[in-house]
Amino acid sequence: VSQSRYTGYAEDYAGNLNNTEQRTLTVDLTLPNGTLISPVNRTCTNVTTQSYTTNVSDNYGIRNLTLNTIDNLGNIVNQTTSVIGGSLQSTVGIVVTLVDGIYGWFYNIIDMAGNVFNAGNNTIIIDTINPLIDYGYGTEVNTFNISRNWIYVNVSVVEINEANITFRLFNGTGLINSTTLVSRSMYRDWE
Repeated sequence: VSQSRYTGYAEDYAGNLNNTEQRTLTVDLTLPNGTLISPVNRTCTNVTTQSYTTNVSDNYGIRNLTLNTIDNLGNIVNQTTSVIGGSLQSTVGIVVTLVDGIYGWFYNIIDMAGNVFNAGNNTIIIDTINPLIDYGYGTEVNTFNISRNWIYVNVSVVEINEANITFRLFNGTGLINSTTLVSRSMYRDWE
């Protein structure tokens, strides 16, 4: 039974009778629902301020939702609650600023009956530090003149979230070669 109506009656020994107004009781056993929208799972960004957005719905209405942000050690670094007040459907974005690190984020959604739904568990990486790169052993010194048909370049890179390394070779007229390596190879021979 999802909805019931009831009225209270009272009668005393003298035969006096009274009753309350009719009330309706709704039994809601359906969990609310939520879908994480943005930032998408496994986002890696240098933008520290993000709007963590979800789409929520419920058959009888959402009471509130809480954004939970957890660092890679399991510490809660942000918990923000937004009161929805009975809306059946809503898209909510809560803006949070984080420092460099790896974070998990999800929403707890509570409907008007107190049913709780945990929406997703997305990961975001905040990385505002530029990669460190330096020429390694065997690379010719700057402005070195050589007479051969090849150049050896070796670089050392320090970067937690390395995407690629791009080598660019210029001569007196401009760019003559550009090579991007997506593996962790740190050298390039040009011939």
